[in-house]
Amino acid sequence: MKTLTASVLLFESLVVLLAIPLAVSVYGVPAQYAVPGGLILMFLCIYVGSVMRKKDWALNAGWVLQALVILTGFLVPWMFLLGVIFALLYYYAITVGKRGDAIKAARDAEVEAVIQGEAREKGQPELPGSEVS
Repeated sequence: MKTLTASVLLFESLVVLLAIPLAVSVYGVPAQYAVPGGLILMFLCIYVGSVMRKKDWALNAGWVLQALVILTGFLVPWMFLLGVIFALLYYYAITVGKRGDAIKAARDAEVEAVIQGEAREKGQPELPGSEVS
């Protein structure tokens, strides 16, 4: 799950980066606000995406970033649409990722059971850390 959500955030950072010149040249947002604000939002997307697998808070921070990207639509109207699309992709990555994690956990448990069964048949001691309750 966290790999998929990190991918969404990293691609979203590219969209935020490309929205900066659009905000300045087409929509007249002052460059002294658009450039630092856009770069901060872009780097936040990259940072949260890069720590997604290590930090528990990163999943919630991703939702905050989705809201911030949608709110940039007040400066660049196309960002309303793109922000909603990325929020839907983020939601989809979470739901599909949870299903994938459940399938992987079931497969790992099945493999562990097969390994333990083979070890018992051969009369070998059980592997450390794999006691069956």
